Amino acid sequence: MRDILTEMPETYPLVHHWPIPPSIRVEGAFIRYDRLPRNPADLRLAKRPNSRLLYDFVDLADAPAAQIETYAKQWGVLGLCGHGHPVGMAFGYHIDNLPPGHWTCPETRREPIERWRTISQMFSWHVGLIEQLRSHKNPHSARRMASQVSAHVNHFSVNFGYLRPIVVPTRSGFTLRLAGSLAVAGLAAALAYQLMVAAMGGNGWLICAECGQWFQSDTRRAPDRNAYCPKCGRAAAMRAASRNYYKRQQEKKHGKETKRG
Repeated sequence: MRDILTEMPETYPLVHHWPIPPSIRVEGAFIRYDRLPRNPADLRLAKRPNSRLLYDFVDLADAPAAQIETYAKQWGVLGLCGHGHPVGMAFGYHIDNLPPGHWTCPETRREPIERWRTISQMFSWHVGLIEQLRSHKNPHSARRMASQVSAHVNHFSVNFGYLRPIVVPTRSGFTLRLAGSLAVAGLAAALAYQLMVAAMGGNGWLICAECGQWFQSDTRRAPDRNAYCPKCGRAAAMRAASRNYYKRQQEKKHGKETKRG
C-alpha cells in the first residue's frame, strides 16, 4: 500500500482552482504551451471563476485566433490529446488507441484552434438547450425536455470534463470537492461544472468566491456575479466590490495618462 500512496499534488485540477501552463501562444493553426513547472512555487493558478468562464467560452465559436489566445492565457488550455479530447482516464474513444505503456492519452501541447471552436459550439448547443427549456410553457413537454437536458448535461460533464468528487485536506480536516482528471485539463473540468450550474439556473450547490467552500443556495444569480456563502456573506461581497471599484479607477487613470502621453 505504501507504494501507491502519495501526497495530493498542487496541480490537482479542482473546478475552482487549477494550474495554467506557461508560454501559452498561437503558432499557426494551434494553441501551444509548455509543460507545467516541477516546482509548485512556480505554478500560476487560475483565479476562482464565475459563470462568465462558460459564457465567454461559448463566444469563442466564431472567434479569431487572437481572442482564443487571450482566453487561454487567462484560464488555461483544454489539455487535448491526439484524439481531440481532454486528457483523462482511458475509456471509450481512447482505450483502443493508447500508446504502449500509457494509462491515458498524453496531452499534445498543440491544440488545434479549430478544435477549440468546435468544442465551444458543443457548449453553445448545451446552453441553448437549457435556455430553450426555460422558455417552455407546456408543463408536460417541459418535464420531458428537462429529463433530456439533464441526461445531456450529465453525460457531457462526465465524458468531457471527467467530473468526479474527491476528498481534499483542509486546515481543520477534510472536505469534498469536484475535480477533473489531470492538471492540464483543469479548464475542461471547470467548464463542465459551470454548465451544470447553468442548468441549475445559478442556484443549487455553489462555491464561495471568498473561502472556496461549497454551500447550497436557493436563489439564482446572474452569470457574471460571484457567489458567497452565508459565513462570508455581505462583508466579502463588499470587499470584492471595493477591489473592483479601485481596479476600475486605476484603469481609468491609466487610460487618461495614456491619452495625455
